[in-house]
Amino acid sequence: MNRSNSNPMKTMNFKIRMVQHHFKMSYRRLAKFKTNSIINIVGLSIAIAVCMIISVFNVYHFSFDRYVKNGENSYRLISRLGDGTYHANTFACFDDILPAYSEVEGYTTCYTMHNIDDVFVNNRKIKVDEAIFANSSFFDFFSVKVLEGVKESINQPNTMMVTSEMAQKLYPDTSAIGQTVLLRSFTVNQDSLIVYTITGITQSLPETSHIGFEILLSQKGHFSTTIEAAKQRKVFAGNVYLKLCPNVKPGELEKKLGEKAGEILKESFGPPAEAFNFHLQPLYKIHFTPDTIMELRPSIRHSILNILLLVGAVILIIASVNFVNMYIARAAFHQKESTIIRFLGGSSLHIAGDRFVEIIIAITLSFILSFFLLAMSKNIISHSFLMNWDLNLTSQRFWFSFVSLYLGVIIVVLIIELFKFSQMIQQHGQVILPSRNRRLVPLVVFQFIIVIMLVGFTLVVNKQLYYIKNKQLGYTPDNVMVIQMPQQSGNVKLFRDELLKSPYILSASSVHHYPGFRLQDMTFTNQGTSFPFKFGFVDQYAIHTLKIKPVNYFSPAKEKATEGWLINQTFYNRLKEHYTDNQIAFGNFPDEERTAQDPNLTKFNILGVISDFNYESLHLPIENFAFYVRPESIPNRIVLARFDQSHTKEVSQFIENEMAEFFPGQPVNYSFLDKQLNAQYTSEYTLMKLINSFSVLAIIVACIGLIGLSVFTTETRTKEIGIRKVNGARVIEMLALINKEFVTWILIAFIISVPIAWYAMNKWLESFAYKTDLSWWIFALSGIIALVIALLTVSWQSWKAATRNPVEALRYE
Repeated sequence: MNRSNSNPMKTMNFKIRMVQHHFKMSYRRLAKFKTNSIINIVGLSIAIAVCMIISVFNVYHFSFDRYVKNGENSYRLISRLGDGTYHANTFACFDDILPAYSEVEGYTTCYTMHNIDDVFVNNRKIKVDEAIFANSSFFDFFSVKVLEGVKESINQPNTMMVTSEMAQKLYPDTSAIGQTVLLRSFTVNQDSLIVYTITGITQSLPETSHIGFEILLSQKGHFSTTIEAAKQRKVFAGNVYLKLCPNVKPGELEKKLGEKAGEILKESFGPPAEAFNFHLQPLYKIHFTPDTIMELRPSIRHSILNILLLVGAVILIIASVNFVNMYIARAAFHQKESTIIRFLGGSSLHIAGDRFVEIIIAITLSFILSFFLLAMSKNIISHSFLMNWDLNLTSQRFWFSFVSLYLGVIIVVLIIELFKFSQMIQQHGQVILPSRNRRLVPLVVFQFIIVIMLVGFTLVVNKQLYYIKNKQLGYTPDNVMVIQMPQQSGNVKLFRDELLKSPYILSASSVHHYPGFRLQDMTFTNQGTSFPFKFGFVDQYAIHTLKIKPVNYFSPAKEKATEGWLINQTFYNRLKEHYTDNQIAFGNFPDEERTAQDPNLTKFNILGVISDFNYESLHLPIENFAFYVRPESIPNRIVLARFDQSHTKEVSQFIENEMAEFFPGQPVNYSFLDKQLNAQYTSEYTLMKLINSFSVLAIIVACIGLIGLSVFTTETRTKEIGIRKVNGARVIEMLALINKEFVTWILIAFIISVPIAWYAMNKWLESFAYKTDLSWWIFALSGIIALVIALLTVSWQSWKAATRNPVEALRYE
């Protein structure tokens, strides 16, 4: 009885001692080969840090809007005119249409009002960044948690609900419930403030939400007239969200909704209803469509996340291959140690346990070092990835990334280890040299392929962005200040004239739209032929301020006209396919759809033709475009001012002073046109910074692997080198002998990588309507850079081996 009870205890004690033995032996081996271990752990830790960043970054972006209940059946209704760009909002009339459709399980319509500047409490002004007009259905759709009050209170006129953070700003010393705030909005009356009552406090929407708010305003009350008016017009005003019943086909519902909206707005001013297209956009895809006009929050291209995932996986594989390379560099020692263990009665399981524990310890140390690297790089990561980076050990996102990456590294290393070590050993435990074992070549070539492709892709991304930054757009956006006017400001003309009194402001104009800014869509229809085009409202001075090429006016009288259309060359060429020059110049279009009795249909009065220019980002080609020059009696909301670059500071101060004089108490809001245009390529600039950084890190990791491989190669060829030197070989010949293999591997990698890199780069450039050329020198330079890096890395070790005294290698022969 006692003996049977003691056996499990002995077994347990034996297992504990074996584990302790494995850890002791693994520690001794790591300590014995210090240089080897340090290089190994540092290389893998860099790769792990990079992969951890990419993993958290991707999990962050792919988690957008995942908090919404039944999100897989949730959609946003977006709209566009013809084949133009989709808008994030749509017709407000859908708010009244949707209840009649059984396919819709639930819906909500909200309005983002950008004309709300501030709220006032006890003479204190509090800035509001995100304000939404909503009703109680908004809380159900977006799973908004109400902390105080009831959600139904938002349906009462002139009420508002605020987030807990905003409530603390408004009333830091008392409860905000039942308190009032004064709201300034220029859509009602710029000289008055509207009283709103706080009826509830809510939780903020997650950071990973495409929509956000600080205050929720009732759709009833002061703004109900504006909202009801929008429901009668063909304007994209409302943000409409739907939850569909199971098995409903979105495409069929889109068609029904479009037809119904056409019936309701049939008599409304604007293009015919059939000219508009509607699309039910899945909620989970909203964050990945950065080209959508009037998007509520910044989004990112899906392709960037895929590229980063690929780069992270590649760097991890390179590091894992390097890890095993350095491990196998000690293959001869491992073979001797294994032979001794077998001689003393050790089993294959015991030997495998030793190897496994050593690998686990090295990987764990690499993870610990990677955490220190991440902690030290916190600010750099946050700035580069445009996200709040924090090593929060209680975050599910962090632990998901950590566990996935930890297991992934172990699996990858063990797979490569088993593959490579089995190829390194022949019968009787003899180690095969790399030069004799061609099965190792693919792994080495693979590393060079990745390095060449990363370098090439980095060059292409930088070349494309340089092209974007320096491409002639058809106008001059440099040194142009964009000044936002308060809503419904009647003295914009006087303000513009006052700006011209400054000797440093060269020209100025008032506009409602400008290149790079959200434009409007319209369709000119005649005799059944439609010409969709984008347009913007400007005054007669805008062409000069933007430095668009001289206009070809149709007559001197039209050159002096203060109202009419200026169409671009593309639009003019398409009109010429159907009409004569005389018809276009004088607006004598046959059977034009207008009558003197209908004021909503006006003559298409074309003043002249302007040269083509890029009025949108370079992702999109130039299509039909027009400026509508309208009388100065109709105020525009933006002033463009071209200034002397050498006096930027003086101009800024002058504008601030004039704004304070003309619009006292209003915020001064101005920016620079060239910077706004560059903001269209935020995703591309982010990609450039990340690819540049990761390419450098990938090269560093690959170099670490090359060091290990060169150490392994020179150690296993020490006697060969010694014999050759004794027989008269020179140092330069030894260097050529050792480096020849690396050069051959790079040439093979170059030949394989070029077509793959060309395909990948070409696919990325397809997202641009205007793009740089894939020059041959990009691929040549990538190969040369890889070759130079490899030779500089291995030549140091090769030089040591080639200059070593041959007597040391042959003393025992």
